[in-house]
Amino acid sequence: MIRSGTIHTIREMQMQGKSLREIARVLGIARNTVRRYLRGKPEAVPRPKRG
Repeated sequence: MIRSGTIHTIREMQMQGKSLREIARVLGIARNTVRRYLRGKPEAVPRPKRG
């Protein structure tokens, strides 16, 4: 799971016209991870507290 700030960075870079490969290289994550978050993977929901 990547941080929400990274997700925003991915989307900003895509709006600037950067390629998937370039985004992945700059951020140090896999291309498929970039692709997954650009396709709209739902944001992580907080986990429930343990009982």
